[in-house]
Amino acid sequence: MRRETNGALLALAAAILFGLVAIAAKTTQLPPLLKGGGAYLLAGALLAPFLRNARIQRRDWPVILLMSLAGGAIAPTLLFYGLQQASALHASLLLTFEMVFTAILARILLHEKLPPSGLIGYSLLLASALLVAYASATNGGETSLLGVALILAATLGWGLDNTLSTKLVGSYEPHHMVAIKGLIGGGAAILVFLLLPHDALSLATNDLLAIAYIGVLGIGLSIVLFYRALQRIGATRTSAIFLPGSALAGVIGARVILRDPLGVLQMIAGALALAGILLLTRDTAAK
Repeated sequence: MRRETNGALLALAAAILFGLVAIAAKTTQLPPLLKGGGAYLLAGALLAPFLRNARIQRRDWPVILLMSLAGGAIAPTLLFYGLQQASALHASLLLTFEMVFTAILARILLHEKLPPSGLIGYSLLLASALLVAYASATNGGETSLLGVALILAATLGWGLDNTLSTKLVGSYEPHHMVAIKGLIGGGAAILVFLLLPHDALSLATNDLLAIAYIGVLGIGLSIVLFYRALQRIGATRTSAIFLPGSALAGVIGARVILRDPLGVLQMIAGALALAGILLLTRDTAAK
């Protein structure tokens, strides 16, 4: 019983840390490439000591490189570009769409079957994303349709990352993959930033704090806690806590810290996303 309680608390802590990433990102005006690359590179460096015992097979490097670029460079950069034109509250709701792209890509690349109840769950997440897009188009607020599209594109990148990671499950320790993804993906984003023309930067304290939070806590520690929870309560129960928990933490954080408006459409979108996640996790548990 104590093991299960600890696992649930670890999953909840991971969810809260990750859910506040979008809020932290909104507190700094650093370029998205530098913001995403710096955070992932920092997370990779944090976990790099674990790589001492890692033995990566040569045949797996193409998959690892693609996974690293998709999930550690492209997706976070798209998210932070999207956050320039979207509220953190809307971003937190849209990020749940990662489950939809993961399912679609798993069906295409891994030939995984999707039960009818799963289709309902993913349809609810799709409805939530469409409602956020509608609210953005009609309310004329902080979120634009381009911002919505960029965040959804980021979830596609992470969906590809998730699908590719499935091929490596059982062969390597999760923290090894996270360290490699952070070092390669974050390093690639920083390299592109340095090669592109940009204005001179002056880093303020809040910029450094934001990068430190996203990299060390929102990505690094959150992932470590997530996998610790997996060891104690399994993937289904961990996901059932983490997914709605991170979305809820993001919505509450955006409302309380950033004062993002929370209207009827946003509440309906949140309810649809929560229902879709709960249905999907319950469907997984029934297998």
